[in-house]
Amino acid sequence: MLQAKITAFTPSSLASLLKEEITFNLWANKRLVSWLSEKTSTAPGYQHLLQLNAALKNIQNAERYWCDRLCGNLTPVNTKEDSIEQLFEKVLIASSRFSHYIKALSDYSFYEEYLVNSGDKEPALLPVYEIVQHALLYSAMQRGQLLYIARTLNWNDAPAIDYLSFLILHELDMTVERG
Repeated sequence: MLQAKITAFTPSSLASLLKEEITFNLWANKRLVSWLSEKTSTAPGYQHLLQLNAALKNIQNAERYWCDRLCGNLTPVNTKEDSIEQLFEKVLIASSRFSHYIKALSDYSFYEEYLVNSGDKEPALLPVYEIVQHALLYSAMQRGQLLYIARTLNWNDAPAIDYLSFLILHELDMTVERG
């Protein structure tokens, strides 16, 4: 029988967890963008590229939007029609920037409350860690959407971009870099 030790989160452990998750997010985005950039060079149809563009733009806009909001910047979302190559670059820039910002936060910064206005709902004060979780889960959902679109194109050789693969492959990558 599997026994688990239940540990209460401390500011330090929550910060460590979120910093690991933001590292995973960047890693998964890099792997997916690298794979998609190879695939789209021979993409069969314009309509599928539009679907891929929409999901990529959603990742880029969400990560950029929440990073900017948490930093105190209010920049407009990307509504411009970008090529898929431009979107690949913008996703990685937004993801990298968000990762650097989150990793620079102090342990207690994750508990600071932030006013969130969600359109038709009443504004709410939410801790930064919940906003970060929202952005990361949204990006993961969009990566799933990208994989679904890829499967409809019979692109069945997608790289592993799940968290367990990250824990294994990222550690292997780090071992090679250190060795």
